[in-house]
Amino acid sequence: MASARVFQVALVDRVSPVADYFNPHTKNEITYTIFDHLMEIAKVTPGRFIPGPGWSYRPAHVQPHDVVIYFLLDSGQSLVRKKLGVEPPTTDGGCTYFNGAVTLSEVYVDGSMPATRLANVAFHELMHNKLKLGDGMHVLGGVAAKPTQENSRLNPESIGCQRRSSIPCRNTPKPWPSDSRPGSLV
Repeated sequence: MASARVFQVALVDRVSPVADYFNPHTKNEITYTIFDHLMEIAKVTPGRFIPGPGWSYRPAHVQPHDVVIYFLLDSGQSLVRKKLGVEPPTTDGGCTYFNGAVTLSEVYVDGSMPATRLANVAFHELMHNKLKLGDGMHVLGGVAAKPTQENSRLNPESIGCQRRSSIPCRNTPKPWPSDSRPGSLV
């Protein structure tokens, strides 16, 4: 059996220092909540991956099976709009866009606090990123449902869907154009 790979969830802060409520405590709670969700999946897929969410990463170390999630102040700062020309929803806490060549996930901090809800929105976008189900994912319920709430949890349907689709080790299109790195998106 092959050794488990680290599944890196690179969390990118594009909010601080503009919003003082998006502080280290908030970011730690987001990291721990995402880690807990990933551990729920890892329990039913032993040895497949090691969860690695965090705010410190090197773009060169992000692998095709990893996910990058941008935290933005609001949808007005959307990278999906600025870099890909696609209008994101303004009523949701985040957006994931994929077209086969590029996958881009973002979370809007304003209106999505507290930190646990931000983490759940980020995990919801991670699911869109990896499962490629679009709005059809919402029927899974729990953290996959729309809208994602602070008390949303992973449920057996979400865990099973991720397990059956080889998540998280399936390769995903890069979260940036192939000729650039995350730093050039912002």
